[in-house]
Amino acid sequence: MELQDVYTIHVSNLSRNKISDKKILEKYQKIKSAYSSASRFYHTLQHLSDVICELQKVETIIENLSQVMMAVFYHDIVYNVNSSDSEAESAEFASAELEDLNIPVADIENCKRMILATKDHTQLDNNDLNLFLDADLTILGSDRETYQTYLQNIRKEYSIYTDQEFNAGRKKVLSNLLKRQKLYKTSYFQEKYESKARENLSWEIQSL
Repeated sequence: MELQDVYTIHVSNLSRNKISDKKILEKYQKIKSAYSSASRFYHTLQHLSDVICELQKVETIIENLSQVMMAVFYHDIVYNVNSSDSEAESAEFASAELEDLNIPVADIENCKRMILATKDHTQLDNNDLNLFLDADLTILGSDRETYQTYLQNIRKEYSIYTDQEFNAGRKKVLSNLLKRQKLYKTSYFQEKYESKARENLSWEIQSL
């Protein structure tokens, strides 16, 4: 299913009244434009597709799939490597767009909460949120070739930094992740990706 179709379905599920196809398309085009920016190499439409694919595998244990899908579409709508506020800006962007689509306040607030949680990926007492966060990090548990391509694309996104600056920051992030008792918060993603993700992170640290 195309991303636009996924977006349309879940907006329609959440909206309190019928929204025209034209309006939904206008909203989706903003998403498409943002994730297709020339400055993006990993945080692209492909990343959205990958996260959605992972979540569809566990949709039977997601309480509100449409809320989660809105968080997916908007979680990286603002992506600025010079700023520490991208998550907050993405959440506010999502809030304005979803309000204009006549989506209930409770759904908007939960969507914002999920987006804000991507800043530090801390486990919270919410299964839907934890599944969303885990799906967002499945790239860490990919095969080595895919992981290396991911690293190359992340490096391109941070091309304004020198290798020394990038490597130092990257090593700090990875070391903090490895200190966690579990990288993934839910049993499904732990069983599927935990071991390989730790192997990849350790390998990357050694290569920096």
